[in-house]
Amino acid sequence: MYLQQCGTHGIEAGKRRGKVQKHFSYFHTADVSFDGKAIVSHYNAFTPFSAVIADVEITPQLTCGRWSAETEVFVCNVSGREMEISVEVKLAGCCMEKTVTVGGGCKERLVFAMEFDEVQAWSNAQPALYFLQAVLSVNGEPADDLIERVGFRTVTLDGSKIMVNGEAVYLKGFNRHEDYASGLCNPASAYGAGYGSDAGGGSECAENLPLSQR
Repeated sequence: MYLQQCGTHGIEAGKRRGKVQKHFSYFHTADVSFDGKAIVSHYNAFTPFSAVIADVEITPQLTCGRWSAETEVFVCNVSGREMEISVEVKLAGCCMEKTVTVGGGCKERLVFAMEFDEVQAWSNAQPALYFLQAVLSVNGEPADDLIERVGFRTVTLDGSKIMVNGEAVYLKGFNRHEDYASGLCNPASAYGAGYGSDAGGGSECAENLPLSQR
């Protein structure tokens, strides 16, 4: 998405549960284009999009050596009228499109079930990632999109074992909060000091709450 604007107050991008959210807050003249095509403009007050992608979640599954995935796309009609919304999802060579009617101010969930002939599973040694692209259209015109990098893996428990893609893994890592007298881990310390995979580690604590003083 391309934004041509006048003034200094621009776009703020945030995170929720690991998913991208867009927050718009500015008061000046702006022209908004999508893939080089003008879609909305405003003068001294923002003209909101009529519909947006609120969230995208993906759940991969491995069955008899073949990968599939269920992708959930949550769309929100932020206008005050009912409208027909289409969403196209592309992932690892697969493409699906669905259309739903959404009431004004309402949210809907669309589910895309895909199967893949050839994808590489994610692993710590080979962290293969694919682009998941969701494009929302209103009246046949793109209005919003969301692109995430995703991997194909399953994480399960077998007794006390952690299984990734059906194989047991042992978390050998650094930067535990017990390593520091303050009880706070230091995100940059372990890998910044040259530890990590070079020393056989497979995990690092990046953030944690302080240890209880009781």
